[in-house]
Amino acid sequence: MYEKITKAVDKHSKMILDTERHIWENPETGFKEWNTSKYLADIFEGLGYTLKVAGNIPGFYTDIDTGKPGPKVLICGEMDSLICIEHPESDPVTHAVHSCGHNAQCGALIGIAAALKEEGVMDGLCGSVRLCVVPAEEGIELAYRQGLREKGIISYNGGKAEFLHRGYFDGVDMAFMIHTTNGEGVVIKKGAVGNLRKFVRYKGVSSHAGGSPDKGISTLYAANLAISAINSICESFKEAYLIRVHPIITNGGGNNMLF
Repeated sequence: MYEKITKAVDKHSKMILDTERHIWENPETGFKEWNTSKYLADIFEGLGYTLKVAGNIPGFYTDIDTGKPGPKVLICGEMDSLICIEHPESDPVTHAVHSCGHNAQCGALIGIAAALKEEGVMDGLCGSVRLCVVPAEEGIELAYRQGLREKGIISYNGGKAEFLHRGYFDGVDMAFMIHTTNGEGVVIKKGAVGNLRKFVRYKGVSSHAGGSPDKGISTLYAANLAISAINSICESFKEAYLIRVHPIITNGGGNNMLF
């Protein structure tokens, strides 16, 4: 069975590598991956898959049923790039670049999709497989995502959390994905760090800094106090909890501060 699967993947190596290169050369950031999503959807449909498309955001999923009782396994592939101005291959206009390797994830997902369509590959499997192309994993451009939330387009700033909210992961017994690393070989990890983003808006009162500072309410001081309070409890998070807290100020200098 192992050799059969390996041959099925190898048969589509050109498609896998072409996908990886195309997405590398055309990076798009989170919830803007419309071209990437269409490119991948066209390949999936060409392989004979019927897609459940997210619609108002990029991304989709498809199910493959073996016809035998068993678990539902979800395999994810992320589409979005980062913004890294100093990267030598970043887009000269948007500065987007796949410096986190999501182009390779998409290539791998295409390889899985193609291999599962090969004769005999599904014979030794049971249950069902859900292949899912997910947007917006990276935590960047938060103001843009907040705008999508205010318009009612999304409820969560991250793509996987949004897909989970929409019910796209319902009924799944196990989920996994691949990720590139700077090491050699294959490393299998159980569990991962989740990602939840909270917006806090501080509204102050302006006053003359020299003439009447007592009449003002400083949003900067309030935000600093909050960040200091968060930092003071970070040392109490055990590593086993897999908690990471990273407060940032995304907008400041006026009456409102947002972090």
